[in-house]
Amino acid sequence: MDKQIFKLLTEMNKEIKSMNADIGELKTGMKTTTAAIGELKTGMKTTTTDISELKTGMKTTTAAIGELKTDMKNTTTDIHDFKSEMHERFNAMEAKLQGVGEQFELTNESRITDVGFIADKVNRLERELYIIKNKNMD
Repeated sequence: MDKQIFKLLTEMNKEIKSMNADIGELKTGMKTTTAAIGELKTGMKTTTTDISELKTGMKTTTAAIGELKTDMKNTTTDIHDFKSEMHERFNAMEAKLQGVGEQFELTNESRITDVGFIADKVNRLERELYIIKNKNMD
């Protein structure tokens, strides 16, 4: 019976050593896993920092886009004002040109009338001179 107990104790000792080896492997695996988790935490902190920087960049970009939008509205308003001003100027120029055209027509008409009057006057004077000359010669 001593042999059987010794055999059992030897087998138990082997199993305990095997279990100790397994526990050692588990401890090593746990250390590796803990180190990997530490690296993941560091990576997460880096990612969180990057995301915060991206958020800040997005806020800056959003503000810049808002300013550009305001500038575009102001530019559009300026263009519309300029366009209205140009329409007013063109309308004023058109009115002036129309007035000049009408004045030219009146001046041209009066010249035609004046030329006809002067031509008639010259013809009458020439007739009178002819008559006077003929009377003096007789």
